[in-house]
Amino acid sequence: MSIICCARPLWRFVRAWRAATEDGSSQPPGQVLGTWVATALARDGCDLLLALETETCLTIVCELGSETTFAGRWKQALEAAFAELAVPLARLTPDVCSPRLRAIAGGPLDTRLATAAFVCDTELHFHTDLRLVQAQLNEFPFDHPPHYVPAIAVRRLFGTARRR
Repeated sequence: MSIICCARPLWRFVRAWRAATEDGSSQPPGQVLGTWVATALARDGCDLLLALETETCLTIVCELGSETTFAGRWKQALEAAFAELAVPLARLTPDVCSPRLRAIAGGPLDTRLATAAFVCDTELHFHTDLRLVQAQLNEFPFDHPPHYVPAIAVRRLFGTARRR
């Protein structure tokens, strides 16, 4: 099962979302992406979700919306990220498109997520299209060997070539 570990700013929004926070115990075989860490950002009166996959640093940005619209917005953002990286969404297990949300158990915000939040906020000053912001974040060099750049890490993970 795909899980998004939510920082406090995000958990305040989603903790009452029953369907998204219920526990599920099965994990489908062949899942490639792991756990996500996420936080909420406020921008121009809109609440945004910023999620970072912990192994590749793949970054997803979408409007947080409500319990009923979250899954659709999450899937659209995933589709945009994978299209940008030339990875077919069909390569993911279905649970990645409908993750479960959990609170981060204490501790500081993941430093990579804090960096992504800073870069995202900077990008949002220049762009209003969240797909463009998301694409920029996935080209940002995080300090996580051996790939350093989320786009490269995801392409290697899925065995796809760089888009030309």
